[in-house]
Amino acid sequence: MLDTAFASPVVVIVGMGFPLEIRSVIGALRYLDEQPAMWRDEAYHATYGACRDALDGRSTVAEARDVLCALARRRGVLVDEVWPHLGMVSEPALAA
Repeated sequence: MLDTAFASPVVVIVGMGFPLEIRSVIGALRYLDEQPAMWRDEAYHATYGACRDALDGRSTVAEARDVLCALARRRGVLVDEVWPHLGMVSEPALAA
């Protein structure tokens, strides 16, 4: 299976201000799947497509991460520095 882990996690704010660590393309797709319909604009679909392309080997994991960061920055939910925050939520590990 293709390695889909990001070189470093992408941290976004979710819910009531909790940071979420996204560590992989699969985690990014899970995050995107949870977005409300009203946020599913052209930028959302481009990000989703970039992540799918990375899973299919048509683009790199780094490109998918960059596009995810751009979307999160555009939405105002990107955390540029990882917080030493006790409430940090991490994406669930994949079952083996």
